[in-house]
Amino acid sequence: MNLREKGLCILFLFNSICTSAQVFNSNKIDIENDRIQFIIPDEKKLIIIGESSVWEYCEGKIKKYRPKSSQNKNINHVGYTLIESNNKYIAVENGLGRVFNITKDSITRIDNSASLKNNYGNSIFIYDQNIISYGGYGFWKFHDYFTRYSWKDNEWFFIRNSNQNMPIGRSRPYFQIDGDKLFLAGGDNENKGLDDVHLFDLNTLKSKKLGKLSSGFFKKTRPINYIILDNVNYYVESKGLEWLKVNLKENYFSKATKQEHLKRHILESNPIIQSDSIFYFSKHDEILRINSMSIEDFKKSFIDEELLYVSSTKFNQFIIALSTIVILIILRIIYLKVYLKKSKFHNIYLQKNYLTYKKSLIVLSEKENLVLRELIEEELNVEDMIEMKELSKYLNGLNKKEVLKIIQSLNSKFKKDKKLENTLSIIKVKNTNNIYKLIGTITIYDGWYTFFWGKP
Repeated sequence: MNLREKGLCILFLFNSICTSAQVFNSNKIDIENDRIQFIIPDEKKLIIIGESSVWEYCEGKIKKYRPKSSQNKNINHVGYTLIESNNKYIAVENGLGRVFNITKDSITRIDNSASLKNNYGNSIFIYDQNIISYGGYGFWKFHDYFTRYSWKDNEWFFIRNSNQNMPIGRSRPYFQIDGDKLFLAGGDNENKGLDDVHLFDLNTLKSKKLGKLSSGFFKKTRPINYIILDNVNYYVESKGLEWLKVNLKENYFSKATKQEHLKRHILESNPIIQSDSIFYFSKHDEILRINSMSIEDFKKSFIDEELLYVSSTKFNQFIIALSTIVILIILRIIYLKVYLKKSKFHNIYLQKNYLTYKKSLIVLSEKENLVLRELIEEELNVEDMIEMKELSKYLNGLNKKEVLKIIQSLNSKFKKDKKLENTLSIIKVKNTNNIYKLIGTITIYDGWYTFFWGKP
């Protein structure tokens, strides 16, 4: 190999290194004063559909393909979602309704429906060769239903389903299609952001909640423009051209490396995949540029993966129901135990020196009567009971032992009465300080009102 060949080889290697390092291209483009409606691929060329002309871009060169009439010039990527179906590009109106077939030669309306304006911010995708729409906002309401575009009738129809647990209606959620599954996350509802994540079975339209968006994920509204690579959606902000990868199936999101020189740029077209690259137009300081990146480099630009949502643990409904029943039974047993304990002496009446219970009558001594009446009114210890002035006539001079004997006598009379359901006592010690407590309820039933109700 001579010196010249070596030099060319070194130059070629250097050029290859520089080319591989330059993963992002941005070139000035002149399409006169035309405004871009859509960009679509056409073999090795990129077709730029403008309001007044159609342009072809290929290998860094652009030329006018043909002039275009002013018909349908208001149809563009801002108010429509561009969908690829059976190698055709279909523009679906935001809010649903009008549908256009987009080619390099024409923009042709194909639907027979009106402009519905009822599903803005909907999730729209291809499933089983049909255009399917979910949710959206319209007429002061966030919707939670599915809609299908009929190729036969060229109209939109509701998809009937029996799912009683549909997630709350929303607009502009993040979504992902994986076979017959639809993943849905976040969105807007009633002027607030949602953070729930759901999985739909597109065959049955049944759904289940997967979890809650992590605090590290964006809570802002989903960008309108996106591309789909390997069934994963890549979203791009209209201002600043920042890309975000949202993989609901694998539960992570990733931000692309920022292109500093595109901070002030504004998106001027829909992004599109052409061959092995991604293309889209942007504008800054009235200069229009076409931006491109290879798909391989584009994927590599998403470097830091973060957790998208936190899984929610959902107990089996049978276990929940069974646990609830067991808890209610336990609470009922506790209640009955406490209630029966307290109700043993319900409907026991103290009238003068007599205790009456159903058909049973217990005669009390005067001292027993006075001691019992004091216990009904409040808890007393033996010392207080002896020192009380009201009892001094009968208890003065009695020691603690004699007072306790009176309490024992009361309990003994109840114990001997078979009609009192084998009750052991009506008075029990509350603690070690000889404080006694009356068990149950005994009603004092004497005085002036006996003349109205008579004897119990």
